Amino acid sequence: MLPLDPDGFHARLLRNCKEELAVPLPLQILWTESLKTGTIPPALKTAIITPIHKGRNKGLLKNYRPVALTSHLIKAMQKIVKKYVVAHLEKNKAFNDGQHGFGTGRSCLSQLLEHYEGLLEYRKKGINADVIYTDFAKAFDKVDHNIVLCKLKRQGV
Repeated sequence: MLPLDPDGFHARLLRNCKEELAVPLPLQILWTESLKTGTIPPALKTAIITPIHKGRNKGLLKNYRPVALTSHLIKAMQKIVKKYVVAHLEKNKAFNDGQHGFGTGRSCLSQLLEHYEGLLEYRKKGINADVIYTDFAKAFDKVDHNIVLCKLKRQGV
């Protein structure tokens, strides 16, 4: 038997019944009401935390990282909302040209390729390039959500 998601649904059920669940009922009603009220039913906010082994000694806790298994219903809703938010922000030219990761066709890979092309161009011209790579640990954990919400509001989202 397959494990249930925290919301009580199997991912396979959702995948196999996507047409029946999507329009017009019941997911459309759930998501519309959730977006209108700004609330998410508690059952959909539950996560199952499971340890994933990173390597080395399995007896040491530090060699595991926690992974939160969350609701597939919420994941589907997030994809839909992201699609519309990104489309709106792209239409209104809200993304900086140097920003990668959120826009359509822009990812960590596109950033890496753009950077590499720049380095190759410098090399062709005989220009030295110094590069400093940084890794901001838990950078997304430090985002002030109020600032993000204010910026989205200014963009008309």
